[in-house]
Amino acid sequence: MLLSHSTGIFNWYKYRIIPRPLEGFNNKFKVLRRKAYGYRDNYFFKLKINTLDETRHALL
Repeated sequence: MLLSHSTGIFNWYKYRIIPRPLEGFNNKFKVLRRKAYGYRDNYFFKLKINTLDETRHALL
């Protein structure tokens, strides 16, 4: 079992980054991508992606 997760364990010791914030951002991105069906163009979609992280800080 540890051998299958060894790369993730070693990366944590090397970079000290926990995956939870990244998984949360990926989840927000997936939800945005599902909602993006009716967007006018790709530029607007890129703007929405750039503001994903800013919305969290604006609410606090």
